[in-house]
Amino acid sequence: MADIEEWLVIILAAVSGVAWLVRLEGRVNRNTEANQRTERRLDTYEATHQAQALQLVRIEEANKGIKLTVDRIYAQVSAGQRIVHHSDKTNGPWGDS
Repeated sequence: MADIEEWLVIILAAVSGVAWLVRLEGRVNRNTEANQRTERRLDTYEATHQAQALQLVRIEEANKGIKLTVDRIYAQVSAGQRIVHHSDKTNGPWGDS
């Protein structure tokens, strides 16, 4: 009888160990899936960040161009000159410019 009890304890310990390992594997799989989802979200955020940084550079360049144009117009107005638009094809009442 003692031998049976001893084997029963060993079998019970082995079954408990296997059940614990199965639960542990399930947790590892869930964490792996969560990590993959987080990595996908991070990749999306990085791509969005790069696109926004590129847009910001374009906006800054446009602002520089606008500032140069406004400075040029201000200088011409201050000097009393005619403001010439890049698309002007005719001479206005001021003559050639």
